[in-house]
Amino acid sequence: MRIVLWLPIVIRLVLSLLTRTFFAPDEFYQSLEPAHHAVFGYGYLTWEWVSSSPIRSFTYPALFVPFYHTLRLLRLDHTYALIWAPKLLHGSFAALTDISTFLLAEKTIGPRYAFTALFLSLTSFYNVLALSRTLSNSFETMLTVSALCFWPLAQSSLSMYVGSAVGPWLPLTNFHPSRELRISVVLAAFACLMRPTNAVIWMILGINLLLSNQRMAPSILANVVPIGLMAIATNIAIDYQYYHRLVFTPLNFMWVNLSGVSLFYGQNPWHYYLTQALPILCGTSLPFCLLGFFQSARGTFGPEMQRLALVAGLATATYSMTGHKEWRFLHPLLPIFLISGSKIMVDSSHDRYHHRTDKRSLLPIRNVYKFIILSLLPVSLYVLFFHGRGQIAVMHYLRGTSPTELRSVGILMPCHSTPWQAFLHRPELEGGRLWTLTCEPPLAHQNLTTYIHQTNYFYDDPVMYLHKFFPPDVSPDFPATTPRPSLVGRRLPTPTDSDSWYHPWPSHLVFFDSLLRQHDASGNVSVQHILEDKGYKETWNSGWNGWEGDEQRRGSVRVWKWNG
Repeated sequence: MRIVLWLPIVIRLVLSLLTRTFFAPDEFYQSLEPAHHAVFGYGYLTWEWVSSSPIRSFTYPALFVPFYHTLRLLRLDHTYALIWAPKLLHGSFAALTDISTFLLAEKTIGPRYAFTALFLSLTSFYNVLALSRTLSNSFETMLTVSALCFWPLAQSSLSMYVGSAVGPWLPLTNFHPSRELRISVVLAAFACLMRPTNAVIWMILGINLLLSNQRMAPSILANVVPIGLMAIATNIAIDYQYYHRLVFTPLNFMWVNLSGVSLFYGQNPWHYYLTQALPILCGTSLPFCLLGFFQSARGTFGPEMQRLALVAGLATATYSMTGHKEWRFLHPLLPIFLISGSKIMVDSSHDRYHHRTDKRSLLPIRNVYKFIILSLLPVSLYVLFFHGRGQIAVMHYLRGTSPTELRSVGILMPCHSTPWQAFLHRPELEGGRLWTLTCEPPLAHQNLTTYIHQTNYFYDDPVMYLHKFFPPDVSPDFPATTPRPSLVGRRLPTPTDSDSWYHPWPSHLVFFDSLLRQHDASGNVSVQHILEDKGYKETWNSGWNGWEGDEQRRGSVRVWKWNG
């Protein structure tokens, strides 16, 4: 049966290469772009990296540096290996997440349920959407579930302790720290470095372990504290090498987010994770996952699952206290919910499958359950191949355009709508010949209610913006635009700083189809009229880009070229 564990490796690697769509800006701007900039010396760094107090650690982007360095040494960086290598790396991480989910289910509820948990992980809509992408949350999820496989939840086959436990806060009889605990702490420490908010999970588990084994507390701390200090030292060393100065980015990250800057990216109600995130993450398995979670919390499924439910419940409650929330922030907890759901699915199918052995039935659940879970497969294929495909396809088109033709590019889209130089890899476009609308938050303590960034200012009246921040005529030389400030933390551009947002007309413009239909206040002049009057004509169209609720992103992605 173990040969089936090769299945997630094949599936995730294939999915990573086949993914053709855009999901979240962090997939590029908090991972690939900093790594590309570090190796090749050019690219786009967002405010999180160039602020006077940077909040992003280079620990995660450093994973891609060896691949970029190798491609550079072999002179293969101008091939598609530049794009494929990170995809394959994260496809491998995604497969490890699936396998770890299988192993954690086997450890906590038994081999009978492990393949069902694997099935749920492989078919999870959200895992299909995000797990193979170069997101720190996806890597954090892999580290978290892998660490849980080694954590002393209760009696297990990992020889961490012997005896029994009767509750999540009662002692683990004869527990003693071991190699498995140290492995778990190493993985957990780096998960916290990837995303400092992951520390919530391990604080809950750590306090639980210490309170239930007070006699062993000194021995546990003697094993755990040095690993934590070594992880912090590694983080500081990596960031020192990258920033060329001493910074402690996890502290900066927490400080900036607690200051309210995160609310600039959206404020959600307290119940967001319960009413939106969990339904999206669990998909059609949600009823099984919730029922399994509540049964686990009651202790019905044993102390291991009770501890996991304790972690999932308290961590979700803690994350719900923050103002800014996103689906992916809850991703590290998804394996726990899927394992809980697998227990319910198998047990409720017992009457039908009790006569079969595990060897004859790797997936001992009712056919109707399989149909319910697989019903989201069309949606999964849609988000892989269609929703936002134009934002990726346009970069492939520009990448293949000759330097004599592609003199400069202006991207009139909501900020960070496309990948950047980690895809394009065109150094001749640096120095202001490749630009986009920006959306830096009010780091200089501007009033959040009145502050407006460049993207919103542009979309408030695109026609006015084109008249105000572009020259009357297109220069055939296509001069470079003025570089943005190097330290956005000092003072951000405002609408009165015309030089900061001024752009010469480029040789190519990229935008969503909906922009062409934007008119001025009188309704007589549209963006399309202005572009055609300047001498621009369409040279590429992505075709259907999926259904989009955001009006600014509707329609196909278009490239218009100046023809004089």
